[in-house]
Amino acid sequence: MKARLCILALLAASALHADEPQCAQILGTVHQTRSAWNPFDPANDMAPGPDGTFTREFELTTTGGRNRDGIYSVRFVKDRELSGTCKRGSSAGKLVTGPDATRAGNIHFQVKKNGAHTFTFDPKNLAYSISPDVREIETISSLQIN
Repeated sequence: MKARLCILALLAASALHADEPQCAQILGTVHQTRSAWNPFDPANDMAPGPDGTFTREFELTTTGGRNRDGIYSVRFVKDRELSGTCKRGSSAGKLVTGPDATRAGNIHFQVKKNGAHTFTFDPKNLAYSISPDVREIETISSLQIN
């Protein structure tokens, strides 16, 4: 009887929080691996916080990133679901998901100094932050096609 009540309580609790992600991933050039853009690789997981946010820290440098210019690109994913991809919204710190994300871009930024940078992802409020502050890049000034 106790076991049945525990199972019912767990099912009720999971139903209450069904819309809240159980895990989150940060994808992009902050990773130095082949699977940098793969939401299914556990190396891209973020740590859950008690307030429903997720965090991850990376050592970034002014000479890092794909082109060694200190410019990095990231996006967030909820529950390893590609339909849960969150990209940059209309302003820094804001995210879009679903159909709006198909027309949105990744979060592009340049680090100002070498060191640990903490990324916080808030899936409930569709928000993110990076600390210490970085210079967000809102426009693309050049494009190279290979």
